[in-house]
Amino acid sequence: MVRYRRKHPKLFRLVDTNIFWIVRKEEKNLTVLEIGCGAGNFLYELRLRFPTWKITGVDFSVNSIEKLHEEKIEAYVSDLQQLREETGSQDVVYGFMIIEHLHYLEKTLAEVRRVLKDDGQFVIAVPNIKSVAFRLFGKYSNFLHIPVHLYHFSEVSLTKVMNQNGFVVEEIIYHRTLQDSAISLGYAIRDSSLPVGLKNILLKILRWRTLYHFLTLPLAYIQAWTKQSPGMTVILRKA
Repeated sequence: MVRYRRKHPKLFRLVDTNIFWIVRKEEKNLTVLEIGCGAGNFLYELRLRFPTWKITGVDFSVNSIEKLHEEKIEAYVSDLQQLREETGSQDVVYGFMIIEHLHYLEKTLAEVRRVLKDDGQFVIAVPNIKSVAFRLFGKYSNFLHIPVHLYHFSEVSLTKVMNQNGFVVEEIIYHRTLQDSAISLGYAIRDSSLPVGLKNILLKILRWRTLYHFLTLPLAYIQAWTKQSPGMTVILRKA
């Protein structure tokens, strides 16, 4: 998927809310931090697309950070309650599918607010608990992840939490893909009483492919337009 997206970025812009279209990508020397960067897939892609940006990652995992160091990507270990960056130093802070995991959410948000420039952006992605997929698939929802997820947000609750912690929601973009629903359906099939042979056939059919993105695009657009996507990207600014 990543290979095709790099080769045909305009085509894939129709499919998913690619985070690269959100930031001020025309600026040549942005300073960017990703909290909860994990293995660094996003950081690799950032470095490839924007080689002049100053990019840093931070994560809980020592192993992930060591691997990033091997790839000459600046990164460090932290529980996100304290960040090394100087106050007002970052143009953009990213946090994809991370804030719902945090035991000390308010401390992390305070640190993000501290390191952001006054006109900086905080761009996050979170599951949408109000989506039709959550209601339809219940415990099989791909984004549920109990007990790993400590919070599940709706547009309303996320806006309230962010306002209380010094951020203003600038835009909420609902994801234009049915991939998560396909994964959720797969979980339900695995746990069903269907014959093993039939399960295997259905699971093979459901295995997500690039082609499925485009075949399901009309329904994915309707899902996003009605704010029913299981995932949403939120662009925030300091209040």
